[in-house]
Amino acid sequence: MLLPSSLQVQEYLRELKAYVGQVEVLSFNPKMADLSNASAKLGLARFTGALRHLGLALCSIETLLYRFNFAKGHNGLMDSLTLRRGQDYAWDDLPERLVALGYERASRTDLPGSFALHGDTIDIFVADQSAPARLEFFGDRIERIYRIVASTGQSIADLEQLEIGRCQLPDLRQVYLSECHALLDYIADEALIVLVEPKLLFDSMLGFYKKHQQEITEQSPLLAAGAPAPSDGQTTSDSPAAQALSPLAPLLEPARVDFSSHPTLSLLTLHTHAEQIDQRFVPDPELARQIDETKRQAKLAAQLGAEQDDQDQDPTRTRFPFKPGDYVVHEQFGIAYFKEVSTQTIAGVTRDYLQLCYADDGKLLLPIDQIDKVTKYVGAGQKAPKLSSLSKGDFSKLYKKAKRSAHKMAFDLADVYLRRLEIPGFAYQVDTPELAAFERAFKYVETPDQLKAIQEVKRDMARPRPMDRLICGDVGFGKTEVAMRAAYIAVQSGKQVMFLCPTTILAEQHFEKFQERFEPFGVRVGALSRIVDQKRQKELLEHYHQGKLDILIGTHRLLSADVNPKALGLVVIDEEQRFGVVQKESFKNLRAQIDVLTLSATPIPRTLQMSLSSVRDLSIIETPPQGRRPVEVYVGEWSQEIVRRALEVELGRSGQVYYVSNRVDTIDMVADALAKLAPQARFGVVHGQLSPKQLQEIMQEFYAAQIDVLISTTIIESGLDNPNCNTIIIENAHRLGLSQMYQLKGRVGRSDLHAYSYFLFPPRQPLSEVQAARLVAIDENQELGSGLKIAMKDLEIRGAGSMLGAEQSGNVSAVGFDLFMQLLAPASAEAAGRQRLNAPDVQIDLPADQLLPSDYIEGLPERIAAYRRIAALSSLRQVSSYKSLLKSEYGELPPPAENMFERAACRVLAAGLGVKRVSLLARHLVLEPLYLNADDLERLHKYRARYDQALQQLKVPVKTTEHIFIDLKALLRDLSRS
Repeated sequence: MLLPSSLQVQEYLRELKAYVGQVEVLSFNPKMADLSNASAKLGLARFTGALRHLGLALCSIETLLYRFNFAKGHNGLMDSLTLRRGQDYAWDDLPERLVALGYERASRTDLPGSFALHGDTIDIFVADQSAPARLEFFGDRIERIYRIVASTGQSIADLEQLEIGRCQLPDLRQVYLSECHALLDYIADEALIVLVEPKLLFDSMLGFYKKHQQEITEQSPLLAAGAPAPSDGQTTSDSPAAQALSPLAPLLEPARVDFSSHPTLSLLTLHTHAEQIDQRFVPDPELARQIDETKRQAKLAAQLGAEQDDQDQDPTRTRFPFKPGDYVVHEQFGIAYFKEVSTQTIAGVTRDYLQLCYADDGKLLLPIDQIDKVTKYVGAGQKAPKLSSLSKGDFSKLYKKAKRSAHKMAFDLADVYLRRLEIPGFAYQVDTPELAAFERAFKYVETPDQLKAIQEVKRDMARPRPMDRLICGDVGFGKTEVAMRAAYIAVQSGKQVMFLCPTTILAEQHFEKFQERFEPFGVRVGALSRIVDQKRQKELLEHYHQGKLDILIGTHRLLSADVNPKALGLVVIDEEQRFGVVQKESFKNLRAQIDVLTLSATPIPRTLQMSLSSVRDLSIIETPPQGRRPVEVYVGEWSQEIVRRALEVELGRSGQVYYVSNRVDTIDMVADALAKLAPQARFGVVHGQLSPKQLQEIMQEFYAAQIDVLISTTIIESGLDNPNCNTIIIENAHRLGLSQMYQLKGRVGRSDLHAYSYFLFPPRQPLSEVQAARLVAIDENQELGSGLKIAMKDLEIRGAGSMLGAEQSGNVSAVGFDLFMQLLAPASAEAAGRQRLNAPDVQIDLPADQLLPSDYIEGLPERIAAYRRIAALSSLRQVSSYKSLLKSEYGELPPPAENMFERAACRVLAAGLGVKRVSLLARHLVLEPLYLNADDLERLHKYRARYDQALQQLKVPVKTTEHIFIDLKALLRDLSRS
């Protein structure tokens, strides 16, 4: 199918997938023709080869203007490797083969072109794919191939085979021939070519050709050089356009179509929309019903899975990671310098130890199974902390004082929570046929995290108390859809919704989305901002007051005194950190009365703190939508060449660019300078001092692709969604906050195209320590779903300050923010009368090797993270779940790693019995304290156990320590059953 633009390619791709069922749909866009890009080159080769055996492929008219100088019929263009399930392939040879194909070995496959080895599995992120694949080997046989989510390792779909093409360019002299070819040269003669809107195709062809005139004169490798442009209304026989479009070019002219002159091509002209495609693509009603039922069952299974996984959250992801070289805090010994992790054999037992350095040359070797006692030190400021002394024991007093203070603060914070419990809220109907129909109308497939967040919101709204939940997730990860479901629940129960946005632009965009989503269901939506004239504002407010308007979207204008809803039930706050102090005070009052849902990609420290301390509920969406790619980040000095090249690459694939210059007084000069770097581009300028009408007109032109480069202040920071804009260039990035940089990066990468973000600072600019740390953080956190990490890194860089109140600043400095939060969380749960499932505090000292070997998990940060996760496991279900996850990512567990999980299971079982310590003494397992009655002792007769009732101590003889943890687990299970 040949379409007028790459945007329409994406539109048709989404719609056609609903029609063609299992037939694969390939999308081709001009970026694949950029022969300087290896991934693009591979995509082109796959596209042209696939046309020989697949039923349907899409491309834009511009694609046909590009000319390629590799041989016709060179189906692969470069070397490739195909791996199939059940195939034998020498495991030892695979890494070397991948490196030869240009792939880079890494600890994780976050970016295309990388691979990672984990035991007997290998993850490969093929260059032109949107997600990595995992291959499980048994010896040299490939047992299973399946797609995974890069950030979580979650399985997406099984594959029969994986085709891996070259990621780097081979020697051009071996591949390229002097002869140039157009894309049609690679299409089989029997192909059916569908022309969508022929008149628009012809107009687009002329526009694209003129746009690339400069490239032609510069002898660009993308286009044939030295040929004249076609005149308006006709194609000349010697133009590259005519050559590329032959034999289609005559059909694009406003003339009668003569099929007789094209005997080898069948053509179908399509003038309207995808629904009028040839009937063979439309499934019959019974098949459609089966597809709908399958989707419904899959969604239901995912929802049930989300509910079951409620207790399987990783508590360490809301704690600060640490590594050698950091300051850490041990809850008993105090602040130390974390020097390294060392593997040592002591008393015949091999395990990893943390080497902690204290004041006065004090040193502590801490067994790795006690890593849960250690947190990263983040103080109130940015100064390095004073190390504690092991000999003086001065930290004990500080710890006790901080614990008392956290307990008092928890009860103060819980007042807000308890007031919400006392206020009779509104219990919504959340499982209705109308809501089910609304959910089915969602065009995309929900991610597991998104479904889980939706279920949590439903449970909140079904309870007769006000909801206060934070949805934390990256831009484009589906937070708005969660809010839409909540809004529909409120509206169908007769309540009104208020949706607060930080900027006018974002309010307008949300209004358009809500109107499109809710209009088919008879829900009335309005928008209130400075763009709306006074007369219309007055009318909207009157309708809202009378109950004739269901959802009102707007900026802080919604908090004005003249906004009086008839039956307000839900307030949604988008990016709360962007509002001012006065507005945040209003939010506090709202939370005590009605349901509040807060959306944020990078929550402010106060919001994060309230959520981590259990006073506010938290849902985290970190699974990216299918097809989403990480945004590639470049941090460096500003230069004309970097900016020119960035503009050239994006405009060369018919994309659009954001250029952020955050000073209104110089923004026009920046626009003039950029116009000289890219004279063929169309520019627009927006900032907060424009009139509402000017702002609206320019943004509409940008969304309509009538502007190539939008030069803007940080007014575009929140929420803008333009899938055709996939490059952002930010000058003076060192002046921005970390969360602000992350939000700006989120303006691109909203489609399945590769996106780029440039964070630039002036040449030879001396950066402060904080500025450098922010730029390093934005560079290091490039993977999808890093919003929560960025928020915590921002807090770490700036210090906790007085975010917990001035009176707590000293306690935070004394024990560190992370440890203080760990003290606050259980106290908050206790104050609110809620149970909190913590990792069991049981000391188990048994003679068995316990470690994750460095050849099993190679990267030290990943190994430390795994140790922390194991130490935080608080149920047998969590133990089993994380063990399976680790095996799927790194392969079968070696015996010392198996022991770690067996030990974790024993900790859980022992804690359930009230046991605090398990040890081995004189070839006897000793469990204490443990209360047993006569019946319990009778059941333990087979173990030949001895029980001291006075000491509440059980001793069980063991013949061998070879499987000591397995024996202990069997004993604990028997005791648990009693």
